[in-house]
Amino acid sequence: MKYEKNKSVSVKKVDNEVFAYNRSTGKIHAFNETGSFLLSAMDEKVSPESMAPVLAREYDVDEKTAKKDIEEFLQELAIKGLLSECDD
Repeated sequence: MKYEKNKSVSVKKVDNEVFAYNRSTGKIHAFNETGSFLLSAMDEKVSPESMAPVLAREYDVDEKTAKKDIEEFLQELAIKGLLSECDD
């Protein structure tokens, strides 16, 4: 399964924090360092499988753990309306 950032979502970095604003809901979401790292990759269609090696290298964790964490994070973003599933 691949995901892409919802078209109604704007992402902005302010100092060392990243915020996502969903224009459809009017809600703002703040992200920690790891969430910011993953969200920055969302400018393209991505899958947990494609992101896991990158996250594993960046944060010195094994790919299986990285993939599981990414899947949970992406599901959370989808529930909040920040991501959409795509077939591509």
